[in-house]
Amino acid sequence: MKLRHFFAVFLVIGLFLVGWFFHPLESQHDSDFAERISGLLSEKLETVKVLMTTSVPTLPVEEGGKKLQRVSEGLQLLYDFRETSGPKIRDRSGVGQPLDLTIGHASAVERSNGSLIVKSPTILVSAKPASKLTDAVRQSGEFTLEAWIKPQKDSQSGPARIVTLSKDSSQRNFTLGQDGNRYDVRFLTNSTDRNGSPSVATPRGQLKTELTQVVYSRKRSGETVLYVDGKQQAERKTGESLKSWDSSHRFALANELTNDRAWLGEFHLVAVYSRALSAEEIHQNFKAGTDPGGSDELLVDSSPPEPKIKLPAVQLPGGNSLTNVDFERHVMGILTRQGCNTGSCHGSLQGDSDLELSLFGHAPEPDYYSIVDESFGPFANPLAPEKSALLRKPTLLSRHKGGEHFSQRSWQYKVLKNWIQGGAVYSSGSGDVIGVEITPPLHRFSRPGKTVRLKVEATFADGTREDVTPFCKFEIEDDFVAVVSEDGQVRAKHPGDTAIVVSYRDEVVASRALVATPVGYLEEAKKWLRNPGTLLPNAHYIDREIMTKLDALNIEPSEPASDGEFLRRVYIDTIGRLPSPDETRDFLADNNPDKRSKQIDELLRHPLHAALWARLEASEAQNSNLQAILRSSLERSTHLPVASL
Repeated sequence: MKLRHFFAVFLVIGLFLVGWFFHPLESQHDSDFAERISGLLSEKLETVKVLMTTSVPTLPVEEGGKKLQRVSEGLQLLYDFRETSGPKIRDRSGVGQPLDLTIGHASAVERSNGSLIVKSPTILVSAKPASKLTDAVRQSGEFTLEAWIKPQKDSQSGPARIVTLSKDSSQRNFTLGQDGNRYDVRFLTNSTDRNGSPSVATPRGQLKTELTQVVYSRKRSGETVLYVDGKQQAERKTGESLKSWDSSHRFALANELTNDRAWLGEFHLVAVYSRALSAEEIHQNFKAGTDPGGSDELLVDSSPPEPKIKLPAVQLPGGNSLTNVDFERHVMGILTRQGCNTGSCHGSLQGDSDLELSLFGHAPEPDYYSIVDESFGPFANPLAPEKSALLRKPTLLSRHKGGEHFSQRSWQYKVLKNWIQGGAVYSSGSGDVIGVEITPPLHRFSRPGKTVRLKVEATFADGTREDVTPFCKFEIEDDFVAVVSEDGQVRAKHPGDTAIVVSYRDEVVASRALVATPVGYLEEAKKWLRNPGTLLPNAHYIDREIMTKLDALNIEPSEPASDGEFLRRVYIDTIGRLPSPDETRDFLADNNPDKRSKQIDELLRHPLHAALWARLEASEAQNSNLQAILRSSLERSTHLPVASL
């Protein structure tokens, strides 16, 4: 019995009781009481007949003065694209928790009331799995997808994903796609593979670049029918069981979840049902068109409203303030700075604690969906920001095996909270970096104890330039020479030379720090820079570079190496052994001023030079077989012992 039948019966009973209650008590024994009750019931039964035969309007649409209705029974998802701005496409089915979609690239779409045009590759995807749809379809065994679309061209293939509930390009529950000039539907059952193949498709040439209603309907028995503009175009018998449907798959439009099957065109309406619509109902929806009738009472938008308050600016280290928090530029910057996406934490291959991030934040889009995935929390909850795991775990308000990263009073906490309060919005590509510059790239400290603050600026693909110093991670190679703070302040400690490695998300740059000695070196050494021949006859350009560095560090250079010292060092460095007595005597007896350069060239051509470095590389790669082969081959060819290399 339908709901309106129950309503009619309860109405009659209610009217009967009302009449009984308000009738004077002393009249209950009157002779005409039975007649009055009989007349009352007769009137109400006529009302029941009318109610029993009249359909309650669902979504009225006017056509030629006659009211038509879009079918709403069994509706699970409804996207009518009435929003003209914002990052979301609202699910207006009014069934369960709304499954809103997030637009990947806002610049890739054009929106108006009742339509969305996909101009360039992007994806409209749910932040969480479409479990309400999957569970309902699995339980009923039936399914209907209705899409009002207009393809940009009839040559898109792949198939290009129009509507999909899937994981990647080879695992899905269902997909409506475009394969050239025809529509193709893949639907997972016990008689298909995990990709939903074999598929059912319209005949070639059925796809037109005009507004079209495409409907795929499936009964519990496995009978499937594909309609175009209310007319049947294809049918197929598939398996009956849907037990293999995966509740973790997400719902998406215009692309595969892996972003490699883009579809371009217009969306006007997408509706998904957990029952098989009949041919009459499909034709009814076709005649009703895409207008849901504006019935806001039936299309309840229970998704969180866009924030109307102006969020406070966050004061950053260094004096700057931040008002508009961007996921890619700022949230990903904090996650990288705090080490959350390293290989030992959430950036590992398996993720950690239900949160999987890309290594060093190289893939922000999947990171965003992982953070807002409600099946595990979510880590970012705009409805209750303080309950977000993204805020509670690093402050140890919730258990976190990674320990405390910042406090509730920190600027990091305030930036993340600002982003969550603003709706946890994501604009894909907003943080695409084309260059990172550090100032100063090199700094010479006159003495230990001096400090300098580094500044890091990033240039983004949209042409904007921003100071991202607070969102960088600073590391120093040699903390004996200098140390660096979390905010990029370098303090000199001891004379020497070191590098500061700066990471902004997955971009890495470096600055050098030179700490001079308090005491100057010999005046003769300074003169050498102006006339290198006074100290080193026939000096090489490498010597000039070394002397320039020593001058910056205020370090006195050592005296030039003797011929014997030079020969011993160059033999060990190039071929890994000491010179023989005969080789030493020959070199010392040579009076040629270019003998050192000639000796280097000769050693670089020696077989042991290649052997030394090949063995070092093999050792680094822990390849014992290669080491043994190299050793045996060289001993045979050179008749020299190389086992010690």
